[in-house]
Amino acid sequence: MIERCLKGRFVIAEDVQCEDGTEIHDFVVLKHCTIGKDNKIWNHVNIYNSTIGENNVIASHVEIGGSTIGSHNKIEAGAFMPIGVVIGNHCFIGPAVKFSNDKYPRVINDQWEWKVGPVKIGDYVSIGIGSIILPNVTIGEHSFIAAGSLITSDVPPHSFAMGRPAHIVSMQTMKEIGIL
Repeated sequence: MIERCLKGRFVIAEDVQCEDGTEIHDFVVLKHCTIGKDNKIWNHVNIYNSTIGENNVIASHVEIGGSTIGSHNKIEAGAFMPIGVVIGNHCFIGPAVKFSNDKYPRVINDQWEWKVGPVKIGDYVSIGIGSIILPNVTIGEHSFIAAGSLITSDVPPHSFAMGRPAHIVSMQTMKEIGIL
C-alpha cells in the first residue's frame, strides 16, 4: 500500500506497489511501478513503468521511466533514465548522469520503426557527475566511469573509462591515481 510509504505532500500515485520502510517525499509522481522496501525517494522525482529494488536512495529531480533499478544503489540529483535502462546492485549514479535509448532521434518516426537501444549497468559500478551513456551499451561490473565521460561503446568489467568519447585507462594509470 502506497499510503504507508508517504512522508511528503503532493504525491501522485497510480498503480503503485510499495513495500514497508520506503519513504516518499514531496512532489513525487509514481505511475505503474513497483518499489521495494527501505528506499528513500526525495523531492521532485518521477518514476513510471519501472521496477525499483530495495534500499536505494533516489535524490531530488530524478526521472526514471521504463527502467529497472536493482538494490543498494545511490542515484544522485538530476539523473535521467529512460525506457530500457537496467541498473545492477551497489551502483553509484552521479548527479546529472543522462542515459539515452535512441541513437537516431526524430520528431516523427515515419521512416523506420523505433527500437529501444538498451543500456545495462553491472553491479558495483560508479558513474561520475555529468556523464552521458548512449544506447546499446553495457558497462561491466566493478567499473568506474570518470566525471563528464561520454560512453559510446561497451566498458569491460573492472575497467576505468574516461573522456569524450570515453576510452579505457590502463591498470597502471588506475594504480597511479589511487583507484587500485
